[in-house]
Amino acid sequence: RLGVLEGFGTEPEPGIAAAFERAIEAVGPGCSTSTVSIPELSRSPRLLSAIYAPEAGAYHEERLRQAPERFGEQVRADLLRGLRADPARREAALRRRVELRALIDASFCDVDFLVSPTTPIPARPIGSPGSHIYLAYTCPFNLSGHPAISVPMGRVDGLPVGLQIVGPRGGDARVLALALRFE
Repeated sequence: RLGVLEGFGTEPEPGIAAAFERAIEAVGPGCSTSTVSIPELSRSPRLLSAIYAPEAGAYHEERLRQAPERFGEQVRADLLRGLRADPARREAALRRRVELRALIDASFCDVDFLVSPTTPIPARPIGSPGSHIYLAYTCPFNLSGHPAISVPMGRVDGLPVGLQIVGPRGGDARVLALALRFE
C-alpha cells in the first residue's frame, strides 16, 4: 500500500510530475495507492532552518571566528545567522518537530510506504538562486527520523530525477527492499 504524499506546499514541475506518475505505475503492480495529505509538511523547511542553523553555528563557532575565509560565502552567512538566532525559536521548532513526527507516524496506519518525487524541480547549476527548494520534499523526514531513500525514476530535460520512498520509523529494511524492487 503506497501513500502518494501531498502537502509540501510546492507542486512538482510538470516534467517531474510526469516522471513520478510513470514511477508509481512501475512500482505499483500489486500495490494499492492512495493520497496521503499532510499539510504540515510545508512548514518543514522553516523548522529545519530554525533547528539546524543554531546547531551548526554553535558547532562551527570557534572555526568560524578563527578562519571565516575557510567557509564559502553562503555557508558562512548561514552559520552567522544561526549564531544570532533566538533560542526560543529553536525550542519551538523542536516541539513542532515532535508534532510533525506524530502526524507522519499516523499516516502509516493506512499505508505501508509514503512516496513522492525527491525534489519538485530538476537539477540546477550549483549556486543557483532558490537552491533551498531542493529540501522541500526531503527535509520532513530528516526532521522526523523516518527512513527515506531516493532512487532514480528517469530524466527530465536530460537530468536525473528521483523517487523518494519513506517508511515507518524502524522500517529501514522494508524501505530498502522496495527501493531494490523499483530499481
